[in-house]
Amino acid sequence: MKIGDFLVYYLPLKIFVTIISINMPLPIGLFDAVFLIGGCMGRIFGSACNEINLTVISFEPWELAIAAAVFFSSGVTHTLAPAVVVYELAGARLTSLPLCLGTFISYGISSLFTPSIYDLLIK
Repeated sequence: MKIGDFLVYYLPLKIFVTIISINMPLPIGLFDAVFLIGGCMGRIFGSACNEINLTVISFEPWELAIAAAVFFSSGVTHTLAPAVVVYELAGARLTSLPLCLGTFISYGISSLFTPSIYDLLIK
C-alpha cells in the first residue's frame, strides 16, 4: 500500500475527531488540525494525479500537500498567517507568490460563503 492509500482512511477519521474536538467546551488547538486536514487532502490529490498522469507540470505530492494545507487553513480561519508560516519555514522565495496568491483566493472565496471559524466559535 502507498501512503495515499492510508490517507484515504485517515482523512475522514481526522475530520470526525476535529469536529468533535471543536464542539467540546475545552480549549483545543484548531489551527494544526485544519492544517493537517488540508495537507492530507492535498497529498491524496497529488498522489491521484501522479497515478493517472494528470499533471501538466510535474509536481510532487508533498508540494501539493503543503499548498493545500496553506490554502485550506487560510480559508477556514480567514487569516493570512498560514502562508507566512510556511514561507518562513521553507525559506524558498520562489514559493512566496503562488502561496500568497492562493491564500488570497481561498480567503476571498471562503469569506463569500461563511464567517471565520473563530467568529463562529465565539457565538
